[in-house]
Amino acid sequence: MSGLFEADMERMSKGIQGLTDMLKDGNSYYDKSLDIATKQALTAERQAETAEKQVMLAERQVLIAEEQIQVAKMQAQAVERGITFLEQSRTRVYSENDVYNELKKFGVVKEIFWSCYRFLCRDERAKREFFGVPFEDRHGALYDLMKEAGAI
Repeated sequence: MSGLFEADMERMSKGIQGLTDMLKDGNSYYDKSLDIATKQALTAERQAETAEKQVMLAERQVLIAEEQIQVAKMQAQAVERGITFLEQSRTRVYSENDVYNELKKFGVVKEIFWSCYRFLCRDERAKREFFGVPFEDRHGALYDLMKEAGAI
């Protein structure tokens, strides 16, 4: 009976040993799984930090882009002012054809048409003054210019 008892005890001991080995293996797998989960959590934290840095960088880039837009607008305004200045400061050249068309446009009478035409074509200063006044005031301006020059 003692042999039978010892055999049962041996079997039981092997079973317990197998169960212990399985628990050790389970603990080992658990530890490995825990390590993997910990590493995944760290990786996720790093990714979140990286994403936050990327957002901050994108926000800075937006600010820089907005500043560049403002600078470009200021440059465009400066160029427009420069163009306006150049346009206003350059001497305009009016051709004989311009003089003829303008005199016809506001209906200078036939009797003095050619006198007015020759006067404006000969005197560049008078021509610029004539074209420099608003259309509705050109009759009076032409009369004054010709009178001042002794042309009438």
